[in-house]
Amino acid sequence: MEKVSLVFFLFLSSAFFAQNKSELLDKAQEAYANKDFEDALFYYQKLDSLSGRKGNYAEELAQTLYRLKKFNEARNAYSDKKTNTSDADIDYNVGNTFYNEGKFQDAINAYRDALRKNPNDAEARHNLSMAMRKNRNEQKKPKDKEEKNNDEKIDQNQSNNKDQQKKEVKKEQNQLDSKSKRQDGSQGKEKPVPQETSQELSNKDIEKRKVDKMLENLAIEEMKTKSKVNNAKGKSRRISKPW
Repeated sequence: MEKVSLVFFLFLSSAFFAQNKSELLDKAQEAYANKDFEDALFYYQKLDSLSGRKGNYAEELAQTLYRLKKFNEARNAYSDKKTNTSDADIDYNVGNTFYNEGKFQDAINAYRDALRKNPNDAEARHNLSMAMRKNRNEQKKPKDKEEKNNDEKIDQNQSNNKDQQKKEVKKEQNQLDSKSKRQDGSQGKEKPVPQETSQELSNKDIEKRKVDKMLENLAIEEMKTKSKVNNAKGKSRRISKPW
């Protein structure tokens, strides 16, 4: 009698848990359909607490976690569903979780696994192309950053060189100015050429005219003297007559 009671109790308990699991699964699926992903996750987690392991709702749970951007947990849930090695959709979904986390090389590997199992999966091929492009860009970034830093260093060096040249030119100019000032202090400034006033110029012109007049008078006197001498010679000279 006790054994019968125990079996009956276990039967009732099993039925009770089965009913609760069914109700929880219905609520989880309904919440997911209504895009209430937080509520859906709550019910799926309750199902886990009852069963102790994920049932056939593992993919639904993974999708819910994916919608909530809990990508690492979603991958774990997908892995629980991954019982068949030919399931390309699981690899595709795992690739999506890696892609959304920016782990593009891991996403590439997952998409390739999906395509090996289903070469006709156009979405996996498209996502693989996108992941490869993103991965190339990510690998290029450090190089671009390094080149940018090098360009900035070159510009900075050029700017520093220009500043240094300006300082040297200014220093040289200051030295020349300082030397010029020292020469002015020790030897004195050169005396400026005196500028003649208008009065002084007028007096000089008068003096020049006087000298010119005197020379002119001397020349006239000299000519007169020569003329007298020549006249005197002409009178004393004999003039021969022709026969």
